Amino acid sequence: MAELTPEQRSAAEARGCQFVVATREQIAVMAMQRRVFWMEGKAFLAMRPDGFFETAATLQGLLKQPLPERASAPEAAVARPSSIEEPAADTALRAKATASVGKLPGTPA
Repeated sequence: MAELTPEQRSAAEARGCQFVVATREQIAVMAMQRRVFWMEGKAFLAMRPDGFFETAATLQGLLKQPLPERASAPEAAVARPSSIEEPAADTALRAKATASVGKLPGTPA
């Protein structure tokens, strides 16, 4: 079980990760893969912009990388919504993640 501090979460978000609430099914499958992160007693998955769910090792490596260049001032001033989604908001994401669990690329559904 990987506990993340608020600072680690902020650093991961600054590097493009988005945290989504994990379902019981995802916890059961992905905990063994070390893809479940705990914050304030809740389970989350750390997702890259390309849809890849980070493992504890890949997230640790990502956090060691330098921060990306800061956006220009006008863009940086735009408020960004929280990247933590509530369960109802990530239904399509969950369906995609649970549907792909156990499937190998290139194999029939």
